[in-house]
Amino acid sequence: MGNGYNLDINNPYQEKEKHRDLGEMLTEYQELMVGVSETRNLLKAELMNALNEGEILDFFKKSDI
Repeated sequence: MGNGYNLDINNPYQEKEKHRDLGEMLTEYQELMVGVSETRNLLKAELMNALNEGEILDFFKKSDI
């Protein structure tokens, strides 16, 4: 190693950090959270529907769980 133990030298294999605009990142985060919320609500609706129809109870009665 030609530089000895000098730890101040940058890693040549490390990719440069890409800085992004905070406003763009916030907008992207908010859009993702809307999608997560919609997915959560769909999942809740499906689970409630399955519970009301007794499908979940039938599944556990039939399985060896």
